[in-house]
Amino acid sequence: MMQAQPFLSIAIPTYNRAVQLDRALTSLYGEIDALGLEADNVEVVVCSNGSTDDTDAVVGAWNARRPGLRYFVNDRNYGIDENIRRAARHTRGEFVRLLSDDDMLVPGSIGALLHTLRARPEIGFMFLNAGTLVEENGVAGVRAPEIVSGAGEASGEIVRLEPSQFLGRVGVWISFVSSFVFRRSLWVNDKDDQAYVGTDLFLSYKALDAIAQAGAAYFSPDIAVGVRPHFSGSYRIFNAFGPEMRKLFLEHAPSLGFDVGMMQSVWERSFSDDLLPRVGRARLSGTFKDQERALVEGVATGGTKVRLKAMLMMSGPLWLLNVLKALRKLSIGKKGETWPFVPMR
Repeated sequence: MMQAQPFLSIAIPTYNRAVQLDRALTSLYGEIDALGLEADNVEVVVCSNGSTDDTDAVVGAWNARRPGLRYFVNDRNYGIDENIRRAARHTRGEFVRLLSDDDMLVPGSIGALLHTLRARPEIGFMFLNAGTLVEENGVAGVRAPEIVSGAGEASGEIVRLEPSQFLGRVGVWISFVSSFVFRRSLWVNDKDDQAYVGTDLFLSYKALDAIAQAGAAYFSPDIAVGVRPHFSGSYRIFNAFGPEMRKLFLEHAPSLGFDVGMMQSVWERSFSDDLLPRVGRARLSGTFKDQERALVEGVATGGTKVRLKAMLMMSGPLWLLNVLKALRKLSIGKKGETWPFVPMR
């Protein structure tokens, strides 16, 4: 018999990360178990992109204990964009939360999310803050938020932002899958989204569409998920955060009514504060090749200051400053700031 429609679906797209997926499911079901009767209103969907490791065995073991877990396997690897697309379409909930297979949930975050969605039924898209996963005294947890809350925002407060203000707040984090919560009808509908598949930023294009349709986005400053400090995805990193991110901010967003001037500022900040530090890390590891260089140079067109910074960082010894900047991003908090350590389950 078909179960009643769940209120919230949690969708996990995965590919060949069985160990990480097992940890993510442990974190997730720890949260679901803490919900009591409300647990029946949450479904878990895992979509494997034709994994060839032990993913089937890991999900099978979980499914034996949690028969409600819904598992889908693609007949081959269709790429990260299509797998995210399929994972969302397999859900049945009124709301959907996406979760990367290598991230972990902060204790109490699912219960808080359910409370917010029931109290604020007008929400169409919400972004949950993240924190870098760290280990203290052998215990995994999070400390500093990736996006510092604005002045006057208290813990537990959900902030409503106009579309341009929202994108100005989150910037490049609009690409972070584990922060996304949306009303399913805004994401899975009759609109053709195949053009976004293959961009490496499918979820970012879909997010802007949903936000524009809803007329606003909601931001939760509290840390809800822990993210690993090093990139571990399988997509083309410099394509995603170079030409595609530029197209997202400077072409797609304005076509939906986002403020052109603010989007230019968001792109320049993304280029300087995110893409160039990635260049530094890649150069340090010896993985920054001619193809990647061409992608970065091709998008360094935001202005004289941006172009000069790119030239210095990529061609001269000043690229080492990039590495220092990248390492600084991994530090916990800034001078004068203190953040409580939140242990994971």
